[in-house]
Amino acid sequence: MKCFFKNVTSQKFLNSESSKARVAVWDIALTGFAERPVLGWGVDTFTYTYQKYYEPYLLSKEYGADSWFDKPHNYPLEILVSSGIIGIVSWLFLYVACGVVLVKKYRRSKTEDEKKNAFVMMVVFSSLLVVHVVQNLTVFDTITTFIMWFFVLSFTSYNAL
Repeated sequence: MKCFFKNVTSQKFLNSESSKARVAVWDIALTGFAERPVLGWGVDTFTYTYQKYYEPYLLSKEYGADSWFDKPHNYPLEILVSSGIIGIVSWLFLYVACGVVLVKKYRRSKTEDEKKNAFVMMVVFSSLLVVHVVQNLTVFDTITTFIMWFFVLSFTSYNAL
């Protein structure tokens, strides 16, 4: 796999055995999504997609000789495969709604102190949302990321009032 970056961590990651397998599995996920783009395959059914579009070269040493993936290790792709376009639009809507609430909170501020606090809150929580999306591009959610995600959702919904 060619990378535009020279001698950086991302190139090392993309050229490692485990990431080559992940990128190949991402291709399998996209192929599965192309077959059922609207509603997807269903929740927790990536194994069916993986089995249907399995590529034998994944058993080679170059790809880490992994013969089993139960998830694509990329949450947006997992949503695309399991829920289709409807699911990914719903997932993205949550992020957009949180951003809209944070911006509205800033615009509703009247005093200079309120504006300063709302701006800091908007920057911090927007950063948390961006970090969560970036983290989900290479791994799947764990209990710690779910706690952060629900904290941000609850905080922004409280501020929507």
